[in-house]
Amino acid sequence: VFIQQRQRRIDKVTTKFERAEALRSMQAWHDAGVFVLPAYKGNNNDKKKFPIGDPKNSYRYAHWRDGEVEPPPIEDRIDKIRKGHSDGICVLCGPCSKGLESLEVEGFVDAEIIAELVMNIEEAGLGEVWERIEAGVVDRTPSGGLHWYFFVDGENKGNTPLAYPEPGHEKSSKAMIETRGRGGLMVSSHSGGQTHPNGGVCLLYTSPSPRDA
Repeated sequence: VFIQQRQRRIDKVTTKFERAEALRSMQAWHDAGVFVLPAYKGNNNDKKKFPIGDPKNSYRYAHWRDGEVEPPPIEDRIDKIRKGHSDGICVLCGPCSKGLESLEVEGFVDAEIIAELVMNIEEAGLGEVWERIEAGVVDRTPSGGLHWYFFVDGENKGNTPLAYPEPGHEKSSKAMIETRGRGGLMVSSHSGGQTHPNGGVCLLYTSPSPRDA
């Protein structure tokens, strides 16, 4: 009984910490001009990673994203986390967020493939651009993946798969490297364990300021 009570106290402190970190992150993204929403609070068996919205329509964020419906004030969005309805945040990419995009590498991708990706970027003459992106904002996901954030001048394309695993791979149907652009949605740091399907925490890997993206 003592061990169970102690664990409950630890869980309560952890939840408060994660909520406070999510609040700080949400405000920082908002201050950088990025459209950010509180994330759906699921559990380890729930595969949803939606922002909180109309309970009859989990994709209501699409109307906010496209400017069809005025989004809730930032104070209301922050209040969702403060009151415990969420412990994570969703960042929307594209024109609604000043041209924010992200390069996403899944957790099952090994270091050799990432090295090959960087080599291809450098061979394309974009080495300097990549250095700037890598020095900016990077998230590490609960599954071990990485999200690099950057702002794009000009047109934002939609989500674009860049590479798939070889045929026969258990996840061969899932893009292992892709961009998130217009219409894209990212669960971003800091998002607590009740946000991601595997119960892990999405952590900031490099710069603490979204303005560095």
